[in-house]
Amino acid sequence: QPHLLVLYYHTLPESMLDAFRAQLDLLVKLAQPVPSLVDAARLPHRPCVAVTIDDGFVSTIQRALPNLIERGIPVTLFVPAGLLGCRPSWSPGGEFDADDETIVSGDELRVLAREPLVTIASHGMNHTDFARLEEREARYQMAASKALLEYASEREVSGFSFPYGHTRPGQARWAHEAGYSHVFGTVPLPATTNHSGLIGRVRVDPWDEPHDFERKLRGAYRWLGYAANVKQSVKQVLQAA
Repeated sequence: QPHLLVLYYHTLPESMLDAFRAQLDLLVKLAQPVPSLVDAARLPHRPCVAVTIDDGFVSTIQRALPNLIERGIPVTLFVPAGLLGCRPSWSPGGEFDADDETIVSGDELRVLAREPLVTIASHGMNHTDFARLEEREARYQMAASKALLEYASEREVSGFSFPYGHTRPGQARWAHEAGYSHVFGTVPLPATTNHSGLIGRVRVDPWDEPHDFERKLRGAYRWLGYAANVKQSVKQVLQAA
């Protein structure tokens, strides 16, 4: 089992609340819940798990947060700063109904940021695929989203995650240069393992079967991350040839 594993959720339908609660109960049974923006070297010598939620949907936060707080589980909310109070502007891809979802507003974000277990972090400006952005635009979105979220939340914003997990070489470094201490991707590696400067995360969903959720907690899918590293290395060799 990895020393530190970072999980990420997207949506939480009301029909899945009982399953979500069962997942949280299993999490606190098998690991120590910790914030995602931590120094892994300073964690206790036992398996630790951090919970993050992408996209900032009001419905998901309203359903998830009371259950997380009840169990003392810290959570990081990755929010697209340019869409505060708006409907999602990206394709749902079958994962949510855009007509039923709204991203948290600036006022709501300010209230959330006052909760000690909540950390506000950036998900870019408008959930853009950063792999399609030129350097100037990517750097702008990193800096602008940080400034907007800090203004709205009245808190320092030190975490950044790439929408879709897509990046280009060097972009993780640009995020660090923009002032982020922790930069996350979606490659399912333990958080102590960097992938091109990114902290690994493991996707979980409330509809995951209990045995599958437990396997994820225990790091059973980390081989996918190592396979992605190998694939990227081969791709770079072929491009250089």
